Amino acid sequence: MLEHIIEHVKPGTKINPRKACDTAADSRQYRETILDNINTLHALSRRGLWGVAAFLLISIIALLCRDINILETFPENIRVILGCAPAPYLIHAVLAVSTISALIIIAGRVGNEAEPGSIWSQLGHRSAFYLFYFFSNALDKSFMVTFLAGLTVLLLEHYHIWSHYSRVIQKEKELLKKLSLWPLLASVGRK
Repeated sequence: MLEHIIEHVKPGTKINPRKACDTAADSRQYRETILDNINTLHALSRRGLWGVAAFLLISIIALLCRDINILETFPENIRVILGCAPAPYLIHAVLAVSTISALIIIAGRVGNEAEPGSIWSQLGHRSAFYLFYFFSNALDKSFMVTFLAGLTVLLLEHYHIWSHYSRVIQKEKELLKKLSLWPLLASVGRK
């Protein structure tokens, strides 16, 4: 069922309402299928909000744990095996490059009206920086930078997801409108 819905949702897929009504047992059944598609698309359009909410929860946890020095809890021989934590300036550089790259990629997708990327991979990338700063004992100084960079990327990704699915929902609504006009158009075509 989901594969069928995805086939209708794919950009560039054109559905001929006349052909669809001929193959469907009933226009009412086809209308219900379109309404189910619209409900599924509404759920997919909220995917970005779930990612933002998960990032906020991870940020709260990071904020509560920012003063903990985890390396002190390990014995000396384990600390020697693990080595030194990365320097905060290196993490800053990687965070800046990662954030700018993500913003450029997402902005390019928005501009080209391409399909959105995965919000969950962005969430993982943004949350990983909390761990990097945590292990280098610099999370207390770098929390706001990490939080603002992650929130910016995830909000832009959410906007892209929302706008993409809003366009697809609008197309489905237009198809539903054409379907409601189908009996009128069919009777005019027979005369």
